[in-house]
Amino acid sequence: MKKGLFYFGMTLLGASLIVGCGDSATKGETTGTDSSASAGLPYTIQVDEVTIAGMPDLHSYTHAIYGDKMVMFGGRTSGLHSFGYAFLTTKSNLHVYVVDTKGWADPTTWTVDSLPISKVGRKGPNKNFVDLRQLGANNAEFFTQNNTLYVLGGLLSADNSNDSPITLPYFTAIDLPGLIDCVVSKGKNSMGYDAIRQVKDTSFALTGGEISVMNNVVNLVFGWNYTSASDYYSHQVKTFTFTDSNGTLSAGPITSWNDGHSNGVDSVNEGFFRRRDGSMSAMIDPADGSNFLLYYGGVFKEGATNFTSPVWINATGATEQNFMMRSNVYTCQVIPVYSSSKKESYATLLGGIKNANYTGPKPLTGPTVLTASNADTMTRDVNNFLNVPFTNQFTTIRINANHEFTQYLLPDSFPVLKYAITLPPDTAPYNQPLVLPAGTVMYNGAESEMYWNLNGKYLMSNGVVNYDVLMGDSISGATVGYLHGGILSSKPNVLTTNSNHFSVASNRLFRVRIVPLAN
Repeated sequence: MKKGLFYFGMTLLGASLIVGCGDSATKGETTGTDSSASAGLPYTIQVDEVTIAGMPDLHSYTHAIYGDKMVMFGGRTSGLHSFGYAFLTTKSNLHVYVVDTKGWADPTTWTVDSLPISKVGRKGPNKNFVDLRQLGANNAEFFTQNNTLYVLGGLLSADNSNDSPITLPYFTAIDLPGLIDCVVSKGKNSMGYDAIRQVKDTSFALTGGEISVMNNVVNLVFGWNYTSASDYYSHQVKTFTFTDSNGTLSAGPITSWNDGHSNGVDSVNEGFFRRRDGSMSAMIDPADGSNFLLYYGGVFKEGATNFTSPVWINATGATEQNFMMRSNVYTCQVIPVYSSSKKESYATLLGGIKNANYTGPKPLTGPTVLTASNADTMTRDVNNFLNVPFTNQFTTIRINANHEFTQYLLPDSFPVLKYAITLPPDTAPYNQPLVLPAGTVMYNGAESEMYWNLNGKYLMSNGVVNYDVLMGDSISGATVGYLHGGILSSKPNVLTTNSNHFSVASNRLFRVRIVPLAN
């Protein structure tokens, strides 16, 4: 996911969460399955596919909303990487895209403009060096405040197979109005010299982490630093302040708390903060209404497997929850919801990678609780990550006022292909393109991006959907935004093939709706 938390609405509401620093991270808070799980969920999440000419095939990219414009750059134009992280520049997205939603009108009326990064010019004297290569990086961390998109880290691809990608050590501010004008004018209107500001610090060299911000305090959660010479996980939640005024960006001292390993330069495999490529969302604690962050899953536990436990992060530290996630443990989009009337919080995870095969009755007639008896986790051996598959599943994690967790498998999921696609050729024996017709089951959601356009009146202060208010005005359901891109795979697991043939970057676009259920 790698993005700041939930800047909803037509005016870019900056609604993410500040997490304070504790002295240490704790583990082992006792939580359990919600004893009232049979009561069911109050809603489901449904998606329907819409088609827009010119939408790019992308995953793991940086994006923002400015008014009714969707901005995207960086990321990958190929599918899931094979072993070795051979990320070549030829498969990097080297364009900036601007999607004009015409005031969030019918998506069939939307238009797409693009401009090569090489033509993103700046006018006036160059007071400070700015490395524009970050516009072409993948898996950066980012957030939006007011008119500015802030980007941190990211993985820069290599120009040839003899080199390794590197993690960029930059914190960059980009004025969205100037970037949009530059793209829409095809480069005729250059950005001002101070429209892109940048700070260089090795502490910012992270990729695959998650980020949130409020009141100018940035909270950078987990992630790793990959180069040809090192492969270090952060093991940290970092926080820092920043100022951005008069054409100058500066960042304050970085503080952190960790899982007992030495400040992100410890190469050992232990530690429950040794995570990247998970998902994270802001949440509301149903016990007292306070804000917190919940980080879901991630890789690589003990250097080989995926994590199956969420991490609860608040002002006093981070707690690994004693709860087994049975699906959606890899980077995917999250829809966080809170109901004050029910005193419950919910987080729906859309696609990605699952951690268990559902073995209960089919087809599902409604949300179904995942348990050890109907969703057996896959063999927990050293090579487990090679076996966990992509999924189209939607699941919702429910948390009650006693901090009891339950995970529901929803009857709704990503649909089959609406149109035929062609898988690119690769080395033998997959050296021929393969056409997959409309109606083919493809796995969607991993490394996708979400564009929220829900009105601010339907949000809690930290950006979580206020279910009671939203359903009070929309008794039959409501659109919360649009999901775009991601890794589109023709097989549940393509890592075992060690080939780039079976997955591609997706250009699919889905309208995402919350739909109430009768209980």
